[in-house]
Amino acid sequence: MKRLRDERGFTVIEVVIAMVILLVVMGAALSVMDTGARTERAQFARRVALEDLRTAMGRMTKEIRQALIVSTASTRSRLEMTTLFNGAERSVVYEVVGDELRRTVDADVSERLTDGLTSGEIFCYDPPLCGLTSPATANPEIVRISMTAEPAQFANDATITLATDVQLRNS
Repeated sequence: MKRLRDERGFTVIEVVIAMVILLVVMGAALSVMDTGARTERAQFARRVALEDLRTAMGRMTKEIRQALIVSTASTRSRLEMTTLFNGAERSVVYEVVGDELRRTVDADVSERLTDGLTSGEIFCYDPPLCGLTSPATANPEIVRISMTAEPAQFANDATITLATDVQLRNS
């Protein structure tokens, strides 16, 4: 029988080498895709945490600015005040419970504003006297809010901090 020159094929060794090279290239590509997906999830978690902190900070800033009275019972982790909603006086309490910031109006059901807080002490009255644990008077001029949160997908060193000083207008 005559062998045709065109019938030559690949040897087993050539096929195995080609498969190994293909597996190495595919492994590297999958590794890059996995890293990208993890980074995207972490960035999404960071964006959500930052959005929650900004929303909570905005709400607190607005209500504290309008406060008529900041209670002397307030602490570094709890702010009790009487403020105005549409011209009506309301009792509002902001309190850190565990890693959550909660808001209660007129002793009703509390709502969660944000979570993932790394410290329960977020309020300071009339800075720079932040060593005080509560307001020295019922009408502090400034309330400092400093919130630090850690999204669940981050290591202990990847925190987000927002801080502001709020000047009370109505006190």
